[in-house]
Amino acid sequence: MQHVAAHIGDATFYDVGLGSCGAYNVPTDFIAAVSHELYDTFPGYSGGNPNNNPICGGWATAFHNGRSIRFQVQDRCGGCAGFGDLDFSHSAFVALFGSLDAGRVHGVRWVLDSEGGPGPRPPSPPRRGCAKTYTAVSGKRSGSCPHAELQLCRRQLL
Repeated sequence: MQHVAAHIGDATFYDVGLGSCGAYNVPTDFIAAVSHELYDTFPGYSGGNPNNNPICGGWATAFHNGRSIRFQVQDRCGGCAGFGDLDFSHSAFVALFGSLDAGRVHGVRWVLDSEGGPGPRPPSPPRRGCAKTYTAVSGKRSGSCPHAELQLCRRQLL
């Protein structure tokens, strides 16, 4: 695999959720937030809606002490001080550094991957009163709805 745009920076971890790229993530997702300096100046991004940043959904690989992980860019790190800093999900941080104990690791090398492209995005959160689930393998949606919103919810699930 060919890599492009090598960076070195500090790595930290954070409690993921709705990221600047518009995707909902959970701690077990291998994702990271890139520094605000990189995010805001990434080629092809002209400001405005952060969901439209071309770095969103891109894949990258981080390296440290003989370990490496592949992760997806899903967020912007406003607290990152360096251009090459990353803020990882818990699982990505543990996979690369062995535990959360380090808190901050200096000198982490990482690269944006030229292959792979964005992976599938998680579905949007359910609207009021409608519980949706999403099956990644089949792509089928299912759910249950309260009686008052049954018709609206059925339309949302189809």
